[in-house]
Amino acid sequence: MQVMLEHRGFRNLRPDHPARHGLVDQAFTDMMGRWWGDLAMSYRNHVANKGAPPLA
Repeated sequence: MQVMLEHRGFRNLRPDHPARHGLVDQAFTDMMGRWWGDLAMSYRNHVANKGAPPLA
């Protein structure tokens, strides 16, 4: 199974928008990349474990 995720519109967020968490330019992009990477990996692990709940 392959899933493609595309997230757009961050460039349109004003510099003081709360979604930026006080970060600008590359720092914001880097933070969002890490967040999405972690989220995608958690989905991948969930599927690989056939829906088993995550270990606490």
